[in-house]
Amino acid sequence: MSTAGIREIGGNVLAVRKIETSSGTVEFIRRAATGPLSWKFQQPVLTLLWWYSGVKALDLEVDGRSVRSDISPSANFALIPPMTRVAGEFAVSEINDYAVAFFDPTQILKRARYEFERPLIAFGNQNLQRGLESLSRESENR
Repeated sequence: MSTAGIREIGGNVLAVRKIETSSGTVEFIRRAATGPLSWKFQQPVLTLLWWYSGVKALDLEVDGRSVRSDISPSANFALIPPMTRVAGEFAVSEINDYAVAFFDPTQILKRARYEFERPLIAFGNQNLQRGLESLSRESENR
């Protein structure tokens, strides 16, 4: 599965843990930044983002629409359909952690029987969070 596209993110990458699954690829990323973290993103696959440490708020343009939100445990995910343009900034701590999962949309359509056509920004989901927390722990032990 190709994730070639636009992925320009400010700050400095300190660590990346990458896991290949049958549904796609998950990356756990730690970054350092002084000041707002710039973000320019567009991928050819369905993308799930989980901001779990040091990310405080977002101010984005998503396919031409302005989106501003605080990041909290009840609003720390985004689901970005293929080829959706995302650009803007995140208010972050000096060290911040997030996960990004890239999924083949045809696989998701087969399994979920749903085609994701609209972005969902700053939502919460305890089941997703528990699953990614578990995957993160597993990746640390590899």
